[in-house]
Amino acid sequence: MTQGTQWGEARPAQPTEEQESTLGGLEGISPLDTNKVKAFNSGAHDLKQSAINGGFAINEDGFTQYQKACNKFINEWQGVRRKLWTLGERAPLGDFPYADMVAGFNVEAAIDGTNSLLPNIDLMVDGYKQALEAMTIARKNYDEKDEEANQCFAKMKQEHGEA
Repeated sequence: MTQGTQWGEARPAQPTEEQESTLGGLEGISPLDTNKVKAFNSGAHDLKQSAINGGFAINEDGFTQYQKACNKFINEWQGVRRKLWTLGERAPLGDFPYADMVAGFNVEAAIDGTNSLLPNIDLMVDGYKQALEAMTIARKNYDEKDEEANQCFAKMKQEHGEA
């Protein structure tokens, strides 16, 4: 009896560095990695601009999948964001220097520090919102291109005397 996953063929290839950098690598971005979060956010804004400029289109099925992924992240991280505000309240750990240091660290890590979670989560949520807007625009682009193609084919049929 064989144990473990059987792939049948070779395992799926890991994304290339170029593929991961498109939106900072949609999967596996840690809100603790400020540089990747900023790259993701910037990539999402670029993606939206590309869609606005007609740079790509997406069909309904593709749009639905991206919409689910973006909404899942946005909804789940809003809850985490609320919890971070709770962590951002200085905990009464006592009057000892170490207790004061720990309480201060928790506040800094959650909401006040340079690399705190809250600004990074806000950037990630914004990035997912931008990506969702990009997909919405790209979906519209797809419909417009589809309509243009239908009109072109209808015109060709008329020119060739087809019904």
